[in-house]
Amino acid sequence: MTAQESTAKQTLTNRKVVVKVSPSPASVGLESTTAPVTASSYAGFPEFADTHGIRQLYSLSKTHLYNLLEEGKIQACVLRRKGAVRGRRLWNVASIRNYLYANMEGGEV
Repeated sequence: MTAQESTAKQTLTNRKVVVKVSPSPASVGLESTTAPVTASSYAGFPEFADTHGIRQLYSLSKTHLYNLLEEGKIQACVLRRKGAVRGRRLWNVASIRNYLYANMEGGEV
């Protein structure tokens, strides 16, 4: 080991790492401006699902889904490549859930 390498190694081992931590707003006497994040009651549900997924979640048939879509009661989108005739239809799960709540006896929950 050369003298230069020895000096460099000694310099690296003698350095201290200083990490600055800014104080939390509560410790300084400030209040938080945002509400705490809470889990949604629908956290386990996807935002979109294909026809098979909707069938598993809500037992709604493909025909019934397309009828509701035509009536404007639920929402969906089609993913396809530019110029393609066929694609993948995805259903908006929240719109289906809202439709079901609106049709429950006693109104919305």
